[in-house]
This record gives sequence, C-alpha cells and structure tokens, in this order.
Amino acid sequence: MSHTFRDDPPNRLTLQLTESGYLRISRDEAESAFPSGTAVAVLRDRQLTLLPTRGDGTGGLIWKYRNSRGDRSLFVGDLFGAAVPAGRYQGRWDAVVGGFHVSLQEGTCDGR
Repeated sequence: MSHTFRDDPPNRLTLQLTESGYLRISRDEAESAFPSGTAVAVLRDRQLTLLPTRGDGTGGLIWKYRNSRGDRSLFVGDLFGAAVPAGRYQGRWDAVVGGFHVSLQEGTCDGR
C-alpha cells in the first residue's frame, strides 16, 4: 500500500487524551497531518511528540477509525503508565523535527 506524504502539514492540531490512554483526533486533521495513518509517539519532559511516518513499512502506531465519521484514535497509554493526563490539548507543527509537539504541562488542557 502506498501513501502520499504531505509537504504542507497543518500548523496546529486539536487532540483529546482520554483517561484510558487514547489520543483522539478528527478525521480531517488525521488525514491532513497523518496521511499514512501511522505515527511514532515520544514522551519526554511532559511533552508528547507525534511524528508522522511515510507508510506501513516504516513502523509506528496505527491511527484507528473510531466512528463512522472517520475520526481516529491512537493508543499512547503505555507512555504514561498509571498517570495519564487526560484532557484536550493543542499540538503545534515543528518543521525541524518533522512532527507535532503537544505540551502536557499543567494548565494547558481543559481539565477533563
């Protein structure tokens, strides 16, 4: 299966992190930011970085369809252990890294 990788990803994403460790994202944002349907997730110093991959053969985590609208979810709970900071967050594109940074610092989410 071949995918086209976008050279112009969106500058920002809106993500929801659930208590059970799933990231949720809208269909439109998922298709724009992660066209291959896969990503690598890295947690460091209360910052989650999501790196789009270029296809199935490159590895990573799979964005799964979660409803008939095509919204997606990605399990990242293993990165957090028992302390998942559930809430809504903004991700911002970093062209140097080639991925989205999501700050999980206290006060950056809606508290859910």
